[in-house]
Amino acid sequence: MSEPVKPDRFFYGWYIVASCWFSFFITYGVVIFAIFVFYEPIHTDLGWSRGLFSATYSAGILAMAITGPVIGKLIDVYGGKLIMFAGALIIGTAVFSFSQVTEPWHFFLGYITAGVGLAASSGISINAIISRWFQKRRGLAIGITYTGMGAGGFVMSPIAELLIQSMDWQSTMLIFAILIWSTLIPLTLLVIKSDPYQLGLEPDGITRNTIDSSKKVKRSEVYAALPGISLSEAVRTSKFWVVVFVFFTALFSSNGTFSQVQPFVLDLGFSTTTAATLLSLIGLLAAITKFTYGYLSDKIPIKRILSFSTAGATIAPLLLLTASTLDIPKWVFLLCPIPLGIAATAFSTLVPIAAASAFGIRHIGAISGSLTSCMLLGMAAGPFFMGTMHDATGAYTIPAAIAAIGMSIAIICLILGPKLVYEEPQTSS
Repeated sequence: MSEPVKPDRFFYGWYIVASCWFSFFITYGVVIFAIFVFYEPIHTDLGWSRGLFSATYSAGILAMAITGPVIGKLIDVYGGKLIMFAGALIIGTAVFSFSQVTEPWHFFLGYITAGVGLAASSGISINAIISRWFQKRRGLAIGITYTGMGAGGFVMSPIAELLIQSMDWQSTMLIFAILIWSTLIPLTLLVIKSDPYQLGLEPDGITRNTIDSSKKVKRSEVYAALPGISLSEAVRTSKFWVVVFVFFTALFSSNGTFSQVQPFVLDLGFSTTTAATLLSLIGLLAAITKFTYGYLSDKIPIKRILSFSTAGATIAPLLLLTASTLDIPKWVFLLCPIPLGIAATAFSTLVPIAAASAFGIRHIGAISGSLTSCMLLGMAAGPFFMGTMHDATGAYTIPAAIAAIGMSIAIICLILGPKLVYEEPQTSS
């Protein structure tokens, strides 16, 4: 039996974490957070309603959801590096196309393309890569990586506001496209490795007793030795569908509320700078939150963490409901970034952690890709539902109430549902 390998002075996996962090910082900072800063100038120039803008955003998220399982499977077969490289090319092209839009279908097509690029360059690829580089400190590594999302929102939203004010929104989009191409493409090519075996290393926490790295083995042989069940086996368990429902509902509610922060703050009479500052604050809180949830997931069962974040995220639609229906001070809605940043932004971090905890890591690409797709379906449906219902009724009363009710049901499902822990099947002797 081989002896365990002592880790290098500095494990290369942390370079992977840093690179993936920066990918989140750029892509989510621009396409998920800063994009809402463009609502007012696009509305002024092109006359698009918030329902149309929200639908465009939702179309991109829907594209992420639809392509997620396919991308997850490709990652399991070809590795995350190649998929991340393709995603960087695609998302840069999509952001460049935003600078040229004149018709709604231009923006729809561009955001759908951006959604595909985002799925490949960030979330699903990164989930699989980090999960294979780390085992004992997987939660910490994922938590650190996902702070890039919030940091990107904190930095990119005010930068977008400043650039738009000093130039115009088209030039700002062009600058962001160049930034994506010039940073993510070389970073992916030079630093990212799909798994530690490409460098003759082992995952953090996996010893030679599990995988004999003294001889060269195929990727398929390596993955076959890892614990876990297939996607087809996972979907036959009740815990898979509990997780699916929780992630879908949480993102339907949270992202639906988040997408309306910018226009609703303007409705209340505050300035565009105030609205951009709130988006930036959500990003800052998200950066802290994602690290905290990732760190705690190494110490606390994932079911408890999901229950806490779901309960906290329920406050966001309740604030929207209260501010839009009751005669209360306008500044009360300015508290919305707190539950959105502290609780609602946790779910993307928890997808790979929940997948690995409940189903193992052998097929982490396919399973986390499918869970991410379900989450993204909620992420896409929420803004579309909120925006179109507002356009139809002139208020957020109905959509905010539905979102809050859905979150309450999700909390009950978590409390009464099965444990989210993977157990190796028992074999008869």
